[in-house]
Amino acid sequence: MNAQSNESAQRKMHAVLALDGSVAMTVTDDAKDDTIELKSVTNFYKYQLLDTETGEPVFTASNRGKECTLDKSKIAAGKYKLRLYTRNFIITSNIDIATSSWLKNSSNIVVAVND
Repeated sequence: MNAQSNESAQRKMHAVLALDGSVAMTVTDDAKDDTIELKSVTNFYKYQLLDTETGEPVFTASNRGKECTLDKSKIAAGKYKLRLYTRNFIITSNIDIATSSWLKNSSNIVVAVND
């Protein structure tokens, strides 16, 4: 699994790639906005931010469809693991809310879920 980042002074885009090289999730963060845009190639029904030290969820929200926004102003500054839950996969990446930027050395994973 690889991750690709496209960063400018005000707008940052991060793509999480699936094992086959296709894009599983993109995250766009515009410094002018209080939101981070999450997009998946498949519908996802839930997303979470997990504390990186304890693994406990600190934020959970439901979703319908392939995209949503995460309000940065409602989340305490810190490093988190982001999880998007689809019917068959959990897409995972790391995020740093304090600077609203994706960690360059993060591990990004798509995990198959057995039904």
